[in-house]
Amino acid sequence: MDSNRNADGTLKKGHSLNVGATYDNTKRKQVFAALEKAVTLKDVRTIVKKAVTQAIDGDAAARKFIFEYLLGKPVALVEVDATLKTPGIDQWWAEALGRLEDE
Repeated sequence: MDSNRNADGTLKKGHSLNVGATYDNTKRKQVFAALEKAVTLKDVRTIVKKAVTQAIDGDAAARKFIFEYLLGKPVALVEVDATLKTPGIDQWWAEALGRLEDE
């Protein structure tokens, strides 16, 4: 018999049918709390600077990472040719990196 149920099949006091979700939410909160303690704002800036540098150097995954966090994920996916360069994008990336270094 299920340990969350009484002999007559009813749920024991304090138990619900959604036990897994409660556990998942608790675990998620614990993971986020641990990350919040372990990762400093300086660490985040270092990671972002590295991603921006990689994106400037042509890393498509880094560009995707940066833009998804800046703009959010696109509603509809659009296939982009990673070899194309938008006029002025190199200057934009350089200015963005410079602003991060100033902080």
